[in-house]
Amino acid sequence: MNLIRAIGRTIWNINKDGRADGVRRLPNIWQKEEFYIGQKEQEKANLKEATEQNEVLTRSIGDSSHHSGLNPLECDVCGKVLSSSWSLKTHSRIHTGEKPFKCNICGKCFTGIGTLKKHELIHTGLKPFKCDECGKSFSQQWNFETHKRIHTGVKPFKCNQCDKCFSQRTSLKRHEFTHSGLRPFKCDCCEKSFTDVGVLNGHKRVHTGEKPYKCDVCGKFFRYLGDLREHIRRHMGEKPHECDVCGKRFLLSRNLRMHLSLHSGERPWKCELCGKLFTLPSYLKVHYRQHKKKLKCDV
Repeated sequence: MNLIRAIGRTIWNINKDGRADGVRRLPNIWQKEEFYIGQKEQEKANLKEATEQNEVLTRSIGDSSHHSGLNPLECDVCGKVLSSSWSLKTHSRIHTGEKPFKCNICGKCFTGIGTLKKHELIHTGLKPFKCDECGKSFSQQWNFETHKRIHTGVKPFKCNQCDKCFSQRTSLKRHEFTHSGLRPFKCDCCEKSFTDVGVLNGHKRVHTGEKPYKCDVCGKFFRYLGDLREHIRRHMGEKPHECDVCGKRFLLSRNLRMHLSLHSGERPWKCELCGKLFTLPSYLKVHYRQHKKKLKCDV
């Protein structure tokens, strides 16, 4: 590295071969001072890096001191153990429904600052991630990656307790809480209880009649986002779920599960009147109509 040396009032560039060339004159206040500018800048950079590393280490030690093996930071609601007090505080908002971070543009609130920052990108209008299947565009890559699973039917997030799979990690987290048996969120209208505050908010729309999700194709409104996504697949003609036995494709995974019972011979649908078993719920409904006809004839 070439060093810049200042002697008297002139800056000299000191090369590797020892030659020096005058660069420019210095103000009088620097007369008779000798210093190495390049070396000082490097020292400042090293000091800044060391300071930042020390701050990170200090925070890490501070966090770990709060939760040794004897006093782990455990969520009082679901029992999950967190690595720091900050993580516990952020996690607790899932149960309390607290959303302290508000978008200044649209007023929407979020549980974490990171989620808010990602949301703010939506207001820029930029959507660089485009789906090759349906042409829909997204402002964030993670939304784009999640959307692609609608077409592929991939569900990479698996529950360790019941082996049920989900396309989103957040859906898995909500599902895992159901195994705890706790239902801390209670509806004020019908006193029904739920494991997640988001599910409770969705349930309240049953009482209010609210349907906030609109189909851009036909204008139909839906109470739940999942219902809207299912509806959009009907417009697109998508059938992402394929039977491994016969190759038949289905719009919904539950329809595929019912179809598989035809191949397995399983008959999970039972008539409560006569005990007869059926492979599909539609067959059971037809069977119930026969009971109704008999009842009318007997009258």
